[in-house]
Amino acid sequence: MIILTSPSKSLDLESSYREHIVTQPVFLSQTSFLHRELVNFTQGQLKKLLKVSDSLAELNYNRYQSWKQNHNLSNSRPALFTFNGDVFKELELQNYEHKEHMYAQKSLRILSGFYGIVRALDLIQPYRL
Repeated sequence: MIILTSPSKSLDLESSYREHIVTQPVFLSQTSFLHRELVNFTQGQLKKLLKVSDSLAELNYNRYQSWKQNHNLSNSRPALFTFNGDVFKELELQNYEHKEHMYAQKSLRILSGFYGIVRALDLIQPYRL
């Protein structure tokens, strides 16, 4: 069984996690193509495109400026531990062990406008799209 969910707008970029097995997003080359377009947007253009406040436009402008194609543990986090909306809070990840993370890796897919289809342990960088 495959479980599909959408990403969340809120992100957790601070909390620690125990899992050290990570993977690369399958559609990273397509994400890089999108990034090459978005990195050229001004803050004002991003504000209009994303329909966000000035502060969120600035935050996401800076995220796109600092985004790197090479995803590693110094600039990225596993999707399962990054998305922080209601669905992800209900998963109670702090109670998971390695076997549950591996099950999520096999069975959970997150549909992302920026990354495409993301597995639980795929490394992602902060974004909003």
